[in-house]
Amino acid sequence: MQRRAFFIFLWKKRVYPLLLFLLLLLGIRFVANAWAGETAERFALLILLVSALLALLLFYAGRLGKRLWQKLQSIVPQKLQPYLRASHKLLNMLALLLLGAMFYHYWEKDRWLLLFFGGYLAVKTWVELLAAEQKKLQAGE
Repeated sequence: MQRRAFFIFLWKKRVYPLLLFLLLLLGIRFVANAWAGETAERFALLILLVSALLALLLFYAGRLGKRLWQKLQSIVPQKLQPYLRASHKLLNMLALLLLGAMFYHYWEKDRWLLLFFGGYLAVKTWVELLAAEQKKLQAGE
């Protein structure tokens, strides 16, 4: 076995799993200590957990909504499809208006929550746009 291959084997089979295990133990210790006390870490951990649960909930709600939309499109007769698409666009516009009203409300009440939520939406939209552009590039080539 060559020296380089030996170091790659050593890294993949011994050092990297040990490093991941050590990070997992330190993470569990941090969470346990943060949860035990009334500190800023507990608040940050609570915010992180709530945001992760919210993101997971929105992800699964989006998937469920997409499935329901596809089923609805397959059930509705062809003559009513344009009305269905128009109502979908109208609901999207109403959702944007609701999002704007919610942003205004939270700007008056809690700006940090607004910045977090707005940042999350901006990053999510950016990732979706990049994925769509990547898909277009792959389809064109």
